Amino acid sequence: WSRKSSISRDFMFCYNDLAQHNIFVKLETFKITAIMNWEFAGYFSKEFEYPVWRHP
Repeated sequence: WSRKSSISRDFMFCYNDLAQHNIFVKLETFKITAIMNWEFAGYFSKEFEYPVWRHP
């Protein structure tokens, strides 16, 4: 049997700070007009973002 790592080597784009206070919505249409605060965004393994969502 070959060993497999529990960490993926595939990278994906992660925002890492998605919350209500970072999303701007047009009140008349409820459409998203902007997403703010991109300083924590980047390309990470998919396992990286899961712990961020567990601890608000």
